[in-house]
Amino acid sequence: TVLAGWRATEVRLAEGLLKVESSEGERQLRWDELVLATGARARRLPGQPDHPRVRAFHRWDDLEPLLQGLRRGEIGRVALVGAGLVGCELAEAFGALWGAEVTLVEAGPTPLPEVLDPEVGACVARHLEASGVELRVDSPVRKLEADDDGVTLLLDNGQVAADLAVVAVGVEPEVELARQMGARIGPTGAIAVDERLATSVPHVWAAGDCVEVRDAVTGTPVFRPLGSLANRQGRTLANILAGRRDVFPPAAGAAAVKVFDFNVAATGCTERQARARGVAVRSMWITADDRAHYWPENEKIHLKMVYERDSQRVVGVQAVGTGEVAKRIDVATQLIARGATLGEVAQIEH
Repeated sequence: TVLAGWRATEVRLAEGLLKVESSEGERQLRWDELVLATGARARRLPGQPDHPRVRAFHRWDDLEPLLQGLRRGEIGRVALVGAGLVGCELAEAFGALWGAEVTLVEAGPTPLPEVLDPEVGACVARHLEASGVELRVDSPVRKLEADDDGVTLLLDNGQVAADLAVVAVGVEPEVELARQMGARIGPTGAIAVDERLATSVPHVWAAGDCVEVRDAVTGTPVFRPLGSLANRQGRTLANILAGRRDVFPPAAGAAAVKVFDFNVAATGCTERQARARGVAVRSMWITADDRAHYWPENEKIHLKMVYERDSQRVVGVQAVGTGEVAKRIDVATQLIARGATLGEVAQIEH
């Protein structure tokens, strides 16, 4: 039974009841097992104005006004705040698909700062600029102003004017119901669950972008709102609730994104993240062909591998280029999950 348009507002643990509300009134649903799959909400900038010219990019309600404005020719210049996975994809969509002028604003030193180390991100930066995107890095937004004529972003190093601003600075887990019923919230701000996706409250489970997972490198809790992980968690939890034996293992956080003609993918920790988590690391960098060099369609790719200094355990791999990179990252993810060392990497049969 699907109850579209109904919002869960209260959980009564003792009675096993869930209160839901809609424009039609209130209902109470009885449950034996309760799953929280409340997802995440778009993060806002401090002091972000509520104005039609300032948008997120998280729900259908965010998308439809953008499409209508582009089709009517009302959006000619776009400012994107945040050069993460969503911001980089939107830069291509607004520029290549719709012909809009795009300014991409990032507080970090390079695009994709949570995915790539600076020297790898610099490759993406050059490609974005070569593709016609005005890139402003090291530029935190101090204030965003909007009126009926447009928007203005006030930065530390100047300002950006546009017809529309899309704020894509990440998401925050939706944990209100979990907190209300006393479920433990982890250090990341997401719902804490065990390997069976059980919360601290008996018979209450959670999965998807509202939960934290264990990092495959450090074993510590991390918040990784990735669709691939959410899908796997849903399948795992369905098995468990159906009485099967299943667990959700630590996650390396493999991700891939297309940035114009560049393919970008990464898994595990960046060098910066590893050091911040207390892991002493070194790294290596190579440029390679994505297939046998004599093959007519071969393309160049650039890869960085991060490994633990003493044990030589692989903790992260990043890849960028016009060639195929996802296959490398898929293999690297399995190596990281199994604690493989450089010596074992050298013996992989391709």
